[in-house]
Amino acid sequence: MTEYAFPWYDSIWLQRYVKARDFIALHHPRRLTEFVSSMQVLRTRPDFTVQHLRSVFDEPTLARIRTTIAALQPGDLELNEIKTFGRWIVHNRDVFTELQATTTALVSELAGEEVEPLYNFLSMYTKLGHCPLHMDAPQAKW
Repeated sequence: MTEYAFPWYDSIWLQRYVKARDFIALHHPRRLTEFVSSMQVLRTRPDFTVQHLRSVFDEPTLARIRTTIAALQPGDLELNEIKTFGRWIVHNRDVFTELQATTTALVSELAGEEVEPLYNFLSMYTKLGHCPLHMDAPQAKW
């Protein structure tokens, strides 16, 4: 098993970034500022504040979400996070992909920058579920 300096979920990209940054600092120090600056787009703006919304979806949309979840079959559930997070997940279900498309403008507005949907997943925690400290990959920053 690989040992990571950042022992949290999805830290592989951060591990690689730090190795690249350290390499450049050692072998090409004049290029370090350029490298770090080029990665700035992946960082959260320093002035960002958490946004609180009363609701994102209306009742008919929430009913559609509930119906979709209730119709899931055991074979639809991915089990690769049941031991680490105590949750079942389902990636890129059509209903959720459509909902994601309808919320992209809102998320862009709240984030203060344009976002582009890449993937989505439904996360259903069991009674053993927990969400330890983690950092998502850059493409999932919002």
